[in-house]
Amino acid sequence: MSTVSFDYYYGNESEQFIFYRIPKLLFTDDRFSELSIEAKVLYGIMLDRMGLSIKNKWFDEQKRVYIVFTIDKIMNFLHCREQKANKLLKDLEEIGLIEKRRNGLGKPNFIYVKNFLGFHKNENDGAKKAEEIEEAAENQKEKEEEKEERIEAAKEDRAEAEAAVEETREHITEMTENMLEGEKLVQEVDEDIKKILAEQKLLVEDLKGLTINAEA
Repeated sequence: MSTVSFDYYYGNESEQFIFYRIPKLLFTDDRFSELSIEAKVLYGIMLDRMGLSIKNKWFDEQKRVYIVFTIDKIMNFLHCREQKANKLLKDLEEIGLIEKRRNGLGKPNFIYVKNFLGFHKNENDGAKKAEEIEEAAENQKEKEEEKEERIEAAKEDRAEAEAAVEETREHITEMTENMLEGEKLVQEVDEDIKKILAEQKLLVEDLKGLTINAEA
C-alpha cells in the first residue's frame, strides 16, 4: 500500500468532523480482550445508529430501542465480505453486546445494542423501566399538547387583533368618506351662496335703474 500525503489539522479544524465513538472500556476491560478490532468498530457504528432509531421511534413493546442493520450495510460500512460480516455479528452476539430478534420472513432482523455498563435486571426492573419511559413519553406528549394549545391561543389572539385592525381601517375609511362628502357639501353651499349674491347684485342694479327712470 502506497503512502498518501495528507495535510495536517490546523487550529480548530480538528473539530469540524463527526466521528464514530467506540467505548474505551472495550479496549481496557479484560472481558473484551478477545473481541476483534473490527467487532469493536462495528459496535461503535451500531451505537451511532441508535440515534437514528430514536429519531424514527423504533421501540419494541417494552420501549426498548432497536436498530435495523442488514448484512449488506455492514459489508458496505466495513468493506468486507458476507462471511466476515456474519462472523463479526456472531462475535458481538456471543459476548452479549448485541441481541438479534427475527422480524418475519424476508424482513431484516431487529438488533438490540446492549448497554454493557448496566446491571443485570430482572423482569420487574424491566417493567419498571418501561413504565418510567412510558411516563416520560406521556409527560412529553402533555408538554407538546400544551405547546399546541398556546400556539392556537396565540393564533386566536392574532386573528382578533387583525380583525380589530381591519375594523379600525374600515372606520377610518368611513370617516374619510364622510369628510370628503362634507367638503363636497360645503363647496356646493359656497356655490349656492355665490349664485344668491350674484342674483342679489343684479336685483340691486335693476332697482337702481328703476329709481333713475322714475326720477326722470
